[in-house]
Amino acid sequence: MSIKDFFSAFLNVIETTLKQPEKIFLDETATKLESIIYFTLLSLISFLMNFIVISSMNTISPFDILSLVSFDLSKILLTSSLALVIGIVFSVVIFIVESILIYISFKLSGVKSLSDIMFVISISMTPTLLFSWIPFIGPLIGIVWSSVLYLFGLRYKCGLTINGIVKGLLIASILHLILIVFIIFVSFRFVSGFVNSFSGTITGGLMDMNQNYVTENYTQNPLDYVIVSSYCNDTYVSVHLSNFGDQDIENLRLVLYDENNNMIAQKDVGSISSFEYKKQDFYVYDTHDRRFVIVITDNSGNKITHEVSCGEHG
Repeated sequence: MSIKDFFSAFLNVIETTLKQPEKIFLDETATKLESIIYFTLLSLISFLMNFIVISSMNTISPFDILSLVSFDLSKILLTSSLALVIGIVFSVVIFIVESILIYISFKLSGVKSLSDIMFVISISMTPTLLFSWIPFIGPLIGIVWSSVLYLFGLRYKCGLTINGIVKGLLIASILHLILIVFIIFVSFRFVSGFVNSFSGTITGGLMDMNQNYVTENYTQNPLDYVIVSSYCNDTYVSVHLSNFGDQDIENLRLVLYDENNNMIAQKDVGSISSFEYKKQDFYVYDTHDRRFVIVITDNSGNKITHEVSCGEHG
C-alpha cells in the first residue's frame, strides 16, 4: 500500500465513522496494530490542533515567550518534538492499558477478541480527538459522541446484549477504581519517601544543651527566585529578569563583566515586583565569540551571577 492509499484509507475510516457508525462496526475490521496506528494518527492530529489553538488564544505571543530564553532554534525544535513524541507515546500506552482492562471486563459477557475491543475503542475515540481543539463545546461534543459510538461498537462489533454491556461496564468501573487507588497509593508512597529523605535539609535544626531542638532561622535570598536568561546579538547583550518570588526586590543593579573580569557597564534597574518581567540591554562593541558574566545585586547586598556565551554569529 502506498502512502497516498494509506492516508486515503485513514480519511475514509474517519468519514465513515462520523457519518455511518453502524457500517464501520458491521463491515470493517482491524488488527491490534492497525488500531494502534489509527489511534496514534488521531492523537497526533489532536496534539497539533490543540497546540495551534492554545497558542493563538494566548495573550503572550510566541516571540515574547522566546525572549525569556536564549534563542536557539535547534533546541526549541528538539524540545517541542520530544514533548510531542512523549505525549503521543503516553496516549498510546493509556490506549493499550485501557483496551486490556475493557477486554477483561467484557470477557465474561462474551467478548472473545482483544482486537475487536481495540478497534471499538480506537473508532469511538475519533470525535473526542478530532474535536477537542474547539474551545468550550468541542470536548463536550466529542465525549458525548464518543460515548454513543462506544456503545454502538459494543453492540454491533462485539455482539453484546444490553445486559452484557451493563455488566461489562460495572466490572470495568470496579477495575478502573482499583487501578486509580493503586496509582494514588504508589504515587503517595513515592512522594512521601522523597519528602522524608530531604526533610532534614528542608527544615534544619540545632540541638541545645538540654537536648531540645531549635529551628534555625534561614535568611532567604530573594534573588534566588529571579530567573535570568540572556540573548546575544552582534552589538549587545540582552538580559531578561523574571521575579517568581512572593516579594518585591528593590534597587536592583546589573553589572556586566567580560571574560577577563573587566567591568564593561552597569545599570540600575530599580525595583522588580513579584511576578514581574523586565528586560535590560547592554550595548557592546563586539560580542563575536565572547563570554560575559552578569552580576545582579539588590539593596540588601544579595548577589547572583549569570554567565553569557555569545556564539560565532553573536
